[in-house]
Amino acid sequence: MIQNYLISWTTFKYTTFRENLVHPVYSTSVLISRQVSLFRHGLSPKLD
Repeated sequence: MIQNYLISWTTFKYTTFRENLVHPVYSTSVLISRQVSLFRHGLSPKLD
């Protein structure tokens, strides 16, 4: 019983840690890629 509780608790902690770690990185990369695409889109008419 205690082992099952420990395993589930460790899995839960690891999952939340991973989500906390991955989420900001993912959202930041999405934001940066959006900014870059907007920037390139804004520059492309001037470059042509």
